[in-house]
Amino acid sequence: MRPARVRSLPFHPPDFWIAGELDDDVRAIAIVGARDATDEAKNFATELAAAIAKTGTVVLSGGAEGIDASAHRGALDAGGRTWCVAPTGHRRTFPEKHARLYEEIARSGGTMIWPCAPDDDASRPGCFARRNGILVGIADAVVIVQADIPSGTLNAASWCARLSRPLYVVGAFPWTPGFAGSRMLLERGARPLLSIAGFMITLGFGKKTRGDKRAVHGLPRRPSQPTTPDEKAVFLALGSEPKHKDELVLTTGLGTSAVSTALLTLALENVVVESPAGFFRRANTAQPLNIPIDIVSRS
Repeated sequence: MRPARVRSLPFHPPDFWIAGELDDDVRAIAIVGARDATDEAKNFATELAAAIAKTGTVVLSGGAEGIDASAHRGALDAGGRTWCVAPTGHRRTFPEKHARLYEEIARSGGTMIWPCAPDDDASRPGCFARRNGILVGIADAVVIVQADIPSGTLNAASWCARLSRPLYVVGAFPWTPGFAGSRMLLERGARPLLSIAGFMITLGFGKKTRGDKRAVHGLPRRPSQPTTPDEKAVFLALGSEPKHKDELVLTTGLGTSAVSTALLTLALENVVVESPAGFFRRANTAQPLNIPIDIVSRS
């Protein structure tokens, strides 16, 4: 039987492989970000994860290098629990260097989740987007420590908008490279994470919290319509059937960078949907979200 966290998702993924438990009576906070993150960002992710884990809250991430690995490590070193949603099937490990990390997560009372068929590797189209949807879906809130443009982390942010999950973003100086995606999310209304202490108070682990201690603030939804000329051109070139980004470049006559930026913005605003990876279509918010996930295992 699937855990309630999975049953409560607004889409219906097939069964997937899981090692451990997805407790329904604990909070899970996702910490994600760039693989090639700065040392300062990785250190912050480690400290944030440790602070969260010490409260008994689960730290959730995607097992990638950089911010993800730092978040898992911070929770483990603090003696807490961490859940990992990998972008492969359970017979694969990505990245391979994290095999020991995954084993440690399982041994420590954490949970490993593989939302793909057993032999699927990370190169299979849609694996990362599929992973991000599950990761965001089972989280109570999501923290992005560092995101650039383009980046897979922005795909996770778009899932926050689609699934109405609270989104927090750590900022950086305007001249700091590698944070363009983070700055864009903050400009579009993501809640800034200014300090670990302040974030913990927001989550309910402090004297200043009022009302429901589980309440968190997130990303306001913007009007679901394109606004710039590039966004309008890309939107008009799309239909209900998925089109690859390269086809949109040819159809619109815009450059690859302009199309990529427009697609990212439209996805964050829930105007378009990426499925599978690299293919986009107009979102149909009137219909239940249905994600094609090739999972044949049992949880």
